Formats: sequence, C-alpha cells, structure tokens
Amino acid sequence: MKPGHTIAGLFVAWLLMVPPQTPPRFIAEREPNFQAPMSKWENFGEFADARACERERTNLANMLADPKVMAQQEQTAQWYPDYARKRLAYSKCIEADDPRLTAK
Repeated sequence: MKPGHTIAGLFVAWLLMVPPQTPPRFIAEREPNFQAPMSKWENFGEFADARACERERTNLANMLADPKVMAQQEQTAQWYPDYARKRLAYSKCIEADDPRLTAK
C-alpha cells in the first residue's frame, strides 16, 4: 500500500505508535515493553502520510536531544528523559488500518 492511499474512497491515516511500559518495581525503573502486541501500544499521533509520521519522530528525537528543552522538562515532576528516548527509539509509524492494532 502507498502512503496516503484510500480504501473504498476513505483516507487511511498513519499512526505514530509507542510501546507501553513494563510494570516497574520502582517508577525510575520504567522500561518500554517493545514485545507487547501492537494493540497494546499507545497512539502518539495521527498523520496524513508515512512521511509526516516519520518527520514527527525526527522532531521528537531532536527535542529530546535539545539541552534547553531537557532543562525545562527536568523541572517537571516525574520526567524521565531516558525512558522517553527509549520509547521513541522503539516507536513505529503504521497505517491506521494495520491488522496488528486489533490483534489480541
């Protein structure tokens, strides 16, 4: 299928999906559960095509690498930049009609 294709005349969006976290013993031990079924992953955004989704992944990675942004976020309660970077590293752009989203 091509980016931005249609099915029966309907536009198919692209989703930026990030893995859920593994249950931690301590909040600082959070890790992304990249082995979880895609149906358990979190929808982090909807985009018109794959290129826009990948561009957002790049923008988020740049934000997480920006020292000014990190300094501001460190003042926010429960901000864990390493965890955010790991989730982003495992994130995927997939079509909204991907069958993995409904698989058990």
